[in-house]
Amino acid sequence: MTDQGRIVRPKGRLLTVIVPVYNEVELLPRALKRLSLVDGIEKQVVVVDDGSTDGTSGLFEEMLGTGLADDWLTHGKNIGKGAAIRSGLSVARGDVIAIQDGDLEYDPRHLPQLAEPILNGRADVVLGSRLLGTLKFKNEWDLDFKRLCWGMGAQVLSIAASMVTGRFFTDIETCQKVFSRGISKRLDLRENGFGVEPEMILKFSRMGARIEEMPVRYWSRTKEEGKKINFMHGIEALVCIGRYSFADIDRIEE
Repeated sequence: MTDQGRIVRPKGRLLTVIVPVYNEVELLPRALKRLSLVDGIEKQVVVVDDGSTDGTSGLFEEMLGTGLADDWLTHGKNIGKGAAIRSGLSVARGDVIAIQDGDLEYDPRHLPQLAEPILNGRADVVLGSRLLGTLKFKNEWDLDFKRLCWGMGAQVLSIAASMVTGRFFTDIETCQKVFSRGISKRLDLRENGFGVEPEMILKFSRMGARIEEMPVRYWSRTKEEGKKINFMHGIEALVCIGRYSFADIDRIEE
């Protein structure tokens, strides 16, 4: 719904932003600061520190004290992104839930636009697609071999998910996923690691959720800069696509 070109969002609605982090002591404060500047919707920011060993856990008092985070959860050891998302969901109070990594590869300023179709009743799930948006590398479009492989791998996974669900996806591995509270209650996530990304997509599809993709900006970083995805995570994702293609999940009533 718009008013002279301006997005009009229902008043009194809360967006819970779950920020799973592992060893992001340098980038997390900047990411939360940028997230705090996002206006247009009330937010609950939930940081889940998944057993960091670089000092990230020592930021919690400062982040809570300055209001950059509303909730801070800590895992005693590194379990994985899926486990971090489950922990975040356990304290989420929002009408809409967003997953936002704390590494600044994805711009949190997109979140109000991604939440808008859900708040206005047009969609149940919105995915921020890198393919539809702006894909930029830190070193001015430095398409080295590893980054090219990561990009191709993401497309292979999206094609595989499209084939088994009968829906067209451009970026199932996006780390900006936004969905309604009602959808979150149905997910029953099982994967502890990065396999949670295809698990969510397959379960969204199996339950008959209305899914939209919207373009987002993406700044890729290298392994040296802290990127944690590798080849084996791609294999894990393919296995999860097969595993959850036949997931027993209740469909949303029409």
